[in-house]
Amino acid sequence: MQTTKAQILALLKRRGRLPVDSLSEELGLAPMTVRQHLTSLERDRLIDAAPERQPKGRPRYVYSLTDRGEDTFPKRYDWLAAELLAEVGRMDPLDLTGLTPAERTEFILDQIADRMVAQHSARLRGLSLDARVREVAALLQRESGFVEWAKTADGYEICDYNCKYRALTDETSDACSWHRRVIGRLVGPPATFYSAAERGGACCRYVVLARVHSEAMTSTPSFLPLDGVEQMISQEVH
Repeated sequence: MQTTKAQILALLKRRGRLPVDSLSEELGLAPMTVRQHLTSLERDRLIDAAPERQPKGRPRYVYSLTDRGEDTFPKRYDWLAAELLAEVGRMDPLDLTGLTPAERTEFILDQIADRMVAQHSARLRGLSLDARVREVAALLQRESGFVEWAKTADGYEICDYNCKYRALTDETSDACSWHRRVIGRLVGPPATFYSAAERGGACCRYVVLARVHSEAMTSTPSFLPLDGVEQMISQEVH
């Protein structure tokens, strides 16, 4: 069972910055109890508090993850390093001729993404849209560590809150090209669009519009964390 501290860190990872009252509401705990846990997390240098001005009255404090807090969500660079070495070993040096450093990085990541797609596409091809979304989210969870998917009024969302590719490629606006490539090809075109998270936390967000997707294939989200996400966090925070 995950600890309250792990739950707080996960909420801050998803949402970016939150005050005590929002954390209290999300956790179903008294504000005093939440403050006690926040004090402990601050002491461990996992979170920071910053004053935020209010229209009336005194400023309130909002809490966010520090770099040390972010490190409680491992980004599986070991997996990526192994994939990069394997891809470089297979590559023809001429493939990189004339490319800028940024383009070379994107080219190699695209190759890794295409290999992942090729590995799983046959198995997913015959599944329903719901099953494909679930399976793709599970694949991303194994290489990322903090992925959630949701049914929405219009279809589905997949959010990766622990994306390592965005930092590698300096992508800041839309979901990173790696996710566009993998999710777009495994879930299936064309009723999809991508954006960065709009809820405060930094993530890659992928939206599938089920109605349009269904037509193409024939001619308040409730997020579902995958097993192991917050259990992993609990091992890092006591």
